[in-house]
Parts: sequence; C-alpha cells; structure tokens
Amino acid sequence: MHTVARLVAMFGPCRGVARELDAPLVVGRAAEDGLQLLDEKVSREHCVFSPDGAGHTLKDLGSRNGTWLNGQRLPAQQATSLRPGDHVSVGESVLVYEPSFDALRARDGESTLVLTRTRVERMRGGGAPGPDTLARAGELALRAATTTSPDAAVGLVFEALESALQPSALVLLRLGPQGPRPRHTRPHGAHLTVSRELVDTALRTGRAQAMPEAQARAEHDAHTTRVRRADAHVLCAPLYAAGQPAGALCILREQPFHDEEVSLAGALALAVGPSLCPPEPRATPGFQPPVAQSASMREAMRVADAAAPVQSTVLITGESGTGKEEVARALHALGPRAKGPFIAVNCGAIPAELAESELFGHEKGAFTGAQSAREGVFEQADGGTLFLDEVGDLPAPLQVKLLRVLQDRIVQRVGGRSGVPVDVRVVAATHRDLKEAARTGAFREDLYWRLNVVRIHLAPLRERPEDVLPLAERFLAKLGTQLGRRASGFTPEACAALCACPWPGNVRQLANAIERALVLKGPGDRVEPGDLPPEVVSPERPGGPELRPEIRPGTAAPASGVQGTLAEALRAVEREHIVLALKRARGVKSAAAEVLGISRPTLDRKLEEYGIDLYA
Repeated sequence: MHTVARLVAMFGPCRGVARELDAPLVVGRAAEDGLQLLDEKVSREHCVFSPDGAGHTLKDLGSRNGTWLNGQRLPAQQATSLRPGDHVSVGESVLVYEPSFDALRARDGESTLVLTRTRVERMRGGGAPGPDTLARAGELALRAATTTSPDAAVGLVFEALESALQPSALVLLRLGPQGPRPRHTRPHGAHLTVSRELVDTALRTGRAQAMPEAQARAEHDAHTTRVRRADAHVLCAPLYAAGQPAGALCILREQPFHDEEVSLAGALALAVGPSLCPPEPRATPGFQPPVAQSASMREAMRVADAAAPVQSTVLITGESGTGKEEVARALHALGPRAKGPFIAVNCGAIPAELAESELFGHEKGAFTGAQSAREGVFEQADGGTLFLDEVGDLPAPLQVKLLRVLQDRIVQRVGGRSGVPVDVRVVAATHRDLKEAARTGAFREDLYWRLNVVRIHLAPLRERPEDVLPLAERFLAKLGTQLGRRASGFTPEACAALCACPWPGNVRQLANAIERALVLKGPGDRVEPGDLPPEVVSPERPGGPELRPEIRPGTAAPASGVQGTLAEALRAVEREHIVLALKRARGVKSAAAEVLGISRPTLDRKLEEYGIDLYA
C-alpha cells in the first residue's frame, strides 16, 4: 500500500493548494485532472509525481523550462526519488513534498500561511522597544479596541505592530470550523511558515509565544523559480473574544524577539481581540426546527440531525415547495457552522451568461461591465453553508466547474490566475430525478455521486396530512407578527378545509393561503373558511369524484344543480373578498388589486362583472 503524502503549492497561480499523492499526479498547464498551474512558463504536461513503494518519485515530462528539485534541474524523463521537505520549482510555483505541511490561503488569494510540525523552541534576544514606540503602539491599540469596523481595527493593529516590532510580515488568523484560517496579511502576497505547535500553545496558554522558524523565499529569473531558506523568528499572540479563543496574530522578522516585545504583542492582542474577531451573528436567529409530525418528515429530520455535525455534502430531493430550504437551514443551524453565513442561491434563476460569475466571482476587468472584483457565493459562504437550490438546472459547463470546487475546495474566479480556497459545507436541492438525468446524460454522473453523499427526501404535503395544521398554526403566528394582523387560531370548519385540501403547491401554497387569510380576514378572532382562498375551501380534484356541498343541520339540501350551486358559492366568496379589499384600501383600486394578487385591469373586469359600485 502506497504512503499518502501531501504536495503543497506555496507560490504561483496555485498557491496554498494541498493535494494527496495516493496516485500519479500530473502537473501542467493542461492537467485538468491533476494539478493545473495557469502559468505560461509551465508546459501542458510538465512533470508527474508517482507512488513508489513507501515513497514517491518525480519525473520531468520533457518540459520547455525544466523541473527543478532543490535548486537543481532534473534530467528529462528520469524518475527521481523524493524526500520529505523537498522543494520542487515549476514555472513560478514552488511545490513542497511533505506529509506534515498544511498550506492555508489568505482571503486576498495571494498570501499563504504554511503550518509545520516543527517543535516549539523558544529563543529570545534583541533590545526592548523605546518609550516613544510603546506610546505610539498603545495609542493605535486603543483606537483599534474602540473602532466598530473589523477591517479598520486590523489596519490599526498592523500599524501598531509595525511601529513597535518592525516585522517583515504579519498575518491575522481566525478560528473556524476547520481550524485556523488566515484572513489578513501584510504585505500583500506575504508567505509565512509557522509551527502549528506554536499556534496551539499560544491559544492553549493564552500567552504570546516566540521561536525561530526558517522561512522559504522564492527567487525568480526569466525561466525558473528557486527557493532560498533563511533564518527568521515568529511570534504568535492569541486573540480572545467573549472569553473564547478566536484567532491569533503571527509576526515574522529576522531578529529574535525580546521578552518585552513578546509581552507587548500579547497585551495588544488581548486588548483588540473583540475588535479583530467580533462574534458573527447566527445565520438563523430564532431558529425553529421544521414541523415534523408525520412519519416521513420525522425520518427526514432524523437524517438531518445525524448529518448536521459532519461536513458531508447533502442532497435534498422533493417536489417544489416541500420545504427543502428549511431543512437546509436546519442542517446549518444544528451543526458547527451555525455562527457562519448561510447563503442560498437558486441555480435555475441565474442567467446562463452570469452563472459562473455568480457562483465563483470575477476579477476586475474580467468582462465588459466588471468594474471591480466581486466574490461569488462560494466565497460569501466561507466558514458557513452554501445552499444550491435546483442544482439540476445548472448548465453543463458549470457542472464541471462545480465538481472541481467540491473536490478541491478551490474557487477560480472569472478572469483570475490563482485559486481562492473556501471552507464551505454544500447542501444541494432539486425537484428533478438526478439519477435519471445522469443516466440520459442531462446531468453529470460524477457530480451526482459527489452531491449524493447524504440524501434526504421530502414527501409532498398531500402525503403527510399530519403536518398541515401544525404548519398552518406556525405560519399564522409568524405572518401575523409580520403583517400586524393577529388571529387566535382556526375555526373547526377552517381546520377541516385545510386538512381536506390536497395542496398541489405544497408548503409554499399553504403559507400563501394563511397570509391571504390574514390580509382579508373578516371580524372575529379566528380564521374562518370564508377567509381562506376559494381553491382551499373548494379544491378542484381532476378525475376525482364529484364534489357535493356539505349539508349542515337546519339547512335544506339543494334539489339539483350541484355544480351551479358550487359556482355560485365561489362567486359569492370572491365578491365578498373584493368588497372587503376595497374597503380596507379606502377605495384605491391599485392597492386593492395588489392585496388580492390580481392586476388592475382584472379588478376592473371583476367590478363590472359583480356590479360593485365604489361610490354606493
């Protein structure tokens, strides 16, 4: 069995990418199934990494500019064994062959933090900062601690550290569901190597720590990139917010850090932690789990509860309007990403020409009208959950790109040279039969299996009648607050009508019916059948038995003309609703038409048809 090592791209257009080497990996400009480097100095198929017993080999594939191992050019077509820590230069990229490295891309897409397994070795030296320097740093720290803008606070803190410590590079780490992630760096494009144990020790003890850590530096010429390792020192100061570890400040420079400098950095970090790492609002404030009275919905929520704590991709299927987004929000709210963003996008509603930019973002000038760089929904959902509704409607070219992002967690913006890493949990939904679509070629089969890791199916509302009244009561309370129209509940007749309706529009139709009932509700504390839409009170059932009006005690049964009697009842209800809407709109027909959900010409036609006089 081959050893699984890691290949980490530190510089160049694939910076920060980590790939497992459990199979041959081709590196090149056209290596779409390998490690693709978008660099004109890289050949279409430049080199290949291959498992070899317990290790791996590297072979140049006859590239134009050559493959360089630790500064030496490799002979073409000759396999060379690799050792942990070897640096491979390919065009403008430097690849590190090392099982114990983790490379993390900063949000700017150009800066990389490499976390190593180096053991902590504390070393101090140098002089203490002068009083003027301390005063300046303290003033900036005070301003950073009192600002309400996290970005402004970052700038002030970096300025204070530069004034007091003269660093060569600064990185702000934020803790997320997947561990520390670099968020801000200075200078732009900085590359910093830090011991993971140093970061963990600083966060565990709550004290700033410093140690020597050699740094890799890239040196470019016309055709190649070589690596130089230089002695340097790293200081890590923990950040706390709301009494919990929230991140760290990592500071790099060539000279050792004095004890007083370490203490200064630690004190500054503790003071500005809440400003640099403000608690992110929950994506679902006041979250309520979906109604699950029926057996099928209880089973769906059982699967959702089991899937919420992990990061596996979830595919939610079911008819339109069955509540797929609500289940996706439950997956988000019940898992470790609840404090991160929840971003929902309807793939079927995005114009084809804008779909790639909407999903993956674009750089300034990438196309006509791209006045500035823009994040796609994957970057917007970083640290949280991305809900891709109607994923089956994605165009075929975007299905390929989505598959690549799901595999590598690297987003390639339109017009961008380098990828941007994203930490996103993907939940997809569709009303289509994706398995059948994959069989016919309408949907990529490999993407289907990538999405269908955990599947949750939602039955239509007509198959789970136990959920109808609990859902109606929830909508009545929620929408009543939003609309300022209160109702204490439903009359028995209204409950019977709600339960008898087949709800072809599923939960969405039920919500709309309750909203309309609240808007047009007559006198009384409870919703009555007359407040509900006609299609709910007397639903059409194509091909079903003939509908007969209910005969209540004390009323006479109609002798004949059942269909005519039903039509007359519907006309009476519709006329009553129109009159009531006009009264509440104070005779303004455009406002009444909007409430009724019809156009102004339709309202005029109804007024004439029913003989309604506005001025009577």
